[in-house]
Amino acid sequence: MPFLHQLISVLPDAHIIGYREASVTGIAYDSRRAQAGDAFVCVRGFKLDGHDFIPDALQRGVRIVVGEEVERLRALPEDVTKVIVSDARRALARMAAEFYGHPSRALKVVGVTGTNGKTTTTHLIGAILRQAGYRVGVIGTVGIYTDEGVMESAHTTPESVDLQRMLAEFKSQGVQAVVMEVSSHACALRRVEGVAFDVGVFTN
Repeated sequence: MPFLHQLISVLPDAHIIGYREASVTGIAYDSRRAQAGDAFVCVRGFKLDGHDFIPDALQRGVRIVVGEEVERLRALPEDVTKVIVSDARRALARMAAEFYGHPSRALKVVGVTGTNGKTTTTHLIGAILRQAGYRVGVIGTVGIYTDEGVMESAHTTPESVDLQRMLAEFKSQGVQAVVMEVSSHACALRRVEGVAFDVGVFTN
């Protein structure tokens, strides 16, 4: 279980107000899934702003809030540790990679991006790697595949916290190589920041 100061060591512009030595049991970006011990990161979406859901996160026991809006964070109760950052999405991705111990560094990771053909290409590469003797995980539009089975995926490329958790699970299952679809949308939203890719594939 990492301490807050360890997680934000990867955020050079972070400013902490409060208890640096707080232990962090999870990272949440959706207040409905937040719980005591989590660091709640206020991510701005296209329609909703995570800063608006701070009260809900606090009601659920959160006492660490990471966000961009200085005045709103400073106004929070004294028993809440505030971490002010310039880019909450970058903070979310980097903190998630640190929290889960950078699992991608222990895996061979292939990222496939482009307009068309990402799904087909990832599954072809996955099949080649399996034939070569690797235990493989595939992440993409039609689901998440490993030798253990298939899981549904809400996005072509999962949100950074979910992706890092998934990679950590793959590693614990003995997966050696991961092939994943990387949408341009995911790149823009920094979902893959902190992933150590070995190979990048661009379809046309």
